[in-house]
Amino acid sequence: MSTSSAGFLDGRAGFLYAFMLSPYEAMIAILAHEKLNARGKGCSARLFDLTHSGTAKIESAAHNGGTLENMKIIVTGGAGYIGSHACKALARRGFESIVFDNLSRGNRWAVKWGPLEFGDVADSARLRAVLEQYRPVAIMHFAAYAYVGESVQDPLLYYRNNVSATASLLQTLVDFESLPVVFSSTCATYGVPERTPIAEDHPQHPINPYGFSKLVVERMLADLDAARGLRSISLRYFNAAGADPDGEIGKAHDPETHLIPLVLAAARDGKSVSVFGDDYDTTDGTCIRDYVHVLDIAEALSWRWNTFCGESRVAH
Repeated sequence: MSTSSAGFLDGRAGFLYAFMLSPYEAMIAILAHEKLNARGKGCSARLFDLTHSGTAKIESAAHNGGTLENMKIIVTGGAGYIGSHACKALARRGFESIVFDNLSRGNRWAVKWGPLEFGDVADSARLRAVLEQYRPVAIMHFAAYAYVGESVQDPLLYYRNNVSATASLLQTLVDFESLPVVFSSTCATYGVPERTPIAEDHPQHPINPYGFSKLVVERMLADLDAARGLRSISLRYFNAAGADPDGEIGKAHDPETHLIPLVLAAARDGKSVSVFGDDYDTTDGTCIRDYVHVLDIAEALSWRWNTFCGESRVAH
């Protein structure tokens, strides 16, 4: 099992750390920051461009001697695997995470670091009510279906949930207030690699509906940036692994399709496990994948957040 290293991108107003992570993870690093220790007027804390109301709220907190402890971030899909780890990490840094989830594939017990607002991102009235209640500084969009095989068997399910529902969410946002969006994309947008390692400018030719659904959302965000000034960052992740070391949250997929938990379960139960593919250019013909422990995402939160740098972007 190989583990990828951290990447580093320069930006106009600062820098952005990004990781080769699994479906949905590294986006959390973008919302990481060191809690502002502003003291009194004349605080010169350096703030990067969060855009629109988010910037105004943070600047107000800093210049009035406050902190970001009361800053709220709506986390769609925050009852899921990566989303719940994101919420815990954000809570350690002083943010309040507002989980917006319909619990169709998330777990109520995983929501421990902020309120759960039950709802579907396609329900504009419900989402708008939550936005007005909490007045967040940003949106982290994890809510999506993410089984490649299922997307091939039932593509319309993925186009309804991942594309149409996200379009509804974005319409609600631009009607309400153009809050910054951190979007959980996927390496599946690349399709079959033409070269490795894969860079952000690698051609995107997804080979399944799941990957295509994420690519469509990336395009929607780019178009909304141009048309409505909706700033965003889309992060494409690779293979997730591990769980919260405190044992408070972890992987709880049903059905479980990820290799590492399947291998551990097979060892525990004395059963076999299937490994697919035998014609890769490796010693035994099986593939090699990059994995990053979910704890590494939480560690990324110890870094200062440098969001958007005044422009939308894509990273992995």
